[in-house]
Amino acid sequence: MIHKRLSAIWRVFCILFVAGSALSSTAQGGGISFSVYPSPAPNRHGSGVSLSAWSTWVSRALDSVENKKGTVGNPGSDPGAFVVIRNAKPREYIVTANSSWRGKANPGGAFANQQGNRLHFVLHLRGNGTVRFKYEDISWDWWSNGGWFTAKRSMASSRPSGYSAAFNRVDCTYGYGYDWGADRVKGGTDDVKVCNSDTTLVDELFYVGAGLGMAADNRYNKPVQYPDVADVTLQEWLFTFCDYFNTEAETTQVGMLFRVVGSDGETYEHTAKLRNPEFGKRLNPETCVPFPARRSKSAGSSTASRPPTSRPTSLPPVYTGENMLDEGFQISATHGLRSGVQFQRLDARGIGIQAVLDAGFIDALDIWGFAEQSVEVCFPSGVGPGSLLFLDATTAPRTVRTMPSILRTGMVCGAVYGPGTVVMVESWPGASMPTESPPDNRALQNCMVELTHILNFRDGPGGRILRMLPAFVNLTAIERAADWFKVDYHGTQGWISARYVVPSGVCQ
Repeated sequence: MIHKRLSAIWRVFCILFVAGSALSSTAQGGGISFSVYPSPAPNRHGSGVSLSAWSTWVSRALDSVENKKGTVGNPGSDPGAFVVIRNAKPREYIVTANSSWRGKANPGGAFANQQGNRLHFVLHLRGNGTVRFKYEDISWDWWSNGGWFTAKRSMASSRPSGYSAAFNRVDCTYGYGYDWGADRVKGGTDDVKVCNSDTTLVDELFYVGAGLGMAADNRYNKPVQYPDVADVTLQEWLFTFCDYFNTEAETTQVGMLFRVVGSDGETYEHTAKLRNPEFGKRLNPETCVPFPARRSKSAGSSTASRPPTSRPTSLPPVYTGENMLDEGFQISATHGLRSGVQFQRLDARGIGIQAVLDAGFIDALDIWGFAEQSVEVCFPSGVGPGSLLFLDATTAPRTVRTMPSILRTGMVCGAVYGPGTVVMVESWPGASMPTESPPDNRALQNCMVELTHILNFRDGPGGRILRMLPAFVNLTAIERAADWFKVDYHGTQGWISARYVVPSGVCQ
């Protein structure tokens, strides 16, 4: 549910600490003041080293906020470091089930075995000596994509069935409160630290806060449940996650709206939002950080070919490779379905070349957003059969080329190596109709294949990866099984994809 909030109920001040900052405000009436310290924290759902880093961060966060210490630890070498941030980048809150750290897969050194990050909004609440509050009367909503989404209606209603019963308590592990005593003034000998302040009225509270975390790899390495993406690398998941949250208008800002009901019966609110400074920037897939966009002369450049993020609503929707599977297509790409390839299914009005329409238009798929890889497209069963044409997007006007195609289980398939539109027509001069793919498992003689890409070397068709093979090497193929070649590489036999090789000799 999205909740609209009037800005009149809160005002924001910025309080600077030594090497740190807080997003602070005092609610109307001055009864309770809020200070919020956003900080990327280790994913608390890990174990071993990962869990130890989380515990270290918790203790440092509480100590720093209460005693105004600012940054504690070196965030460049210590996963348990506490540092307050003023802007939020997507990699600050990517959580994974595999080793990752702030958007980078399989980090080494001190960051090995970490499982990503959560963005925590460390909270400091303070009464005015008259108005007090209880932890169970705190609630918060997330801010994402320009609206509020209810996360916790109240801490009391979330226990004990919340996402972590222990985490929903202030028991001096994740936070603590202070009762200022009979004089109602902070400081002095009558102040009492309260370690079970979830149901007890206090004057002041320090709490590590709620963590905002987005899962990047919930389907990673699950061949049974998700066979189409089981071979996608963790880095590809992270890159796709960062690319989506930086370019698809999902997260220009993230934040939280905190509420607390005071002992005076009033509800006090505070908004803490962080801007994403990387929004709209192109990302380096190796590290998930932005790099300057520049127009490339490469035919497959995503910079040169990718349409603008904001597209007219009259155009058909943009799809990822996985979306196309739901549309009945079969899609594969050298670097995986989540490597940035995007699609639009076009009707005859989207072609714009009369000769192609005159050839008997059947179906079309516009493809862009990828570089240095090939993409195979299989139209849904029942579409066609027909000849395939490619409208090359790197020329103006678009050059029309014929495409080799095969018929696989009733689907017309063809491969492209750059941005453009794949069009199926009834007939085209010089174009051939698709033929059935050759039968499985047959021995080969006098067949050589040249690899056009770095390829996985497997123990069977689609099987376990033995190693990577370099591009542009020539190998002897000794067996073929549909879309796979069995080859000999320095005396070791294994299988490679037939889609990314140039065969010579008798290879069918």
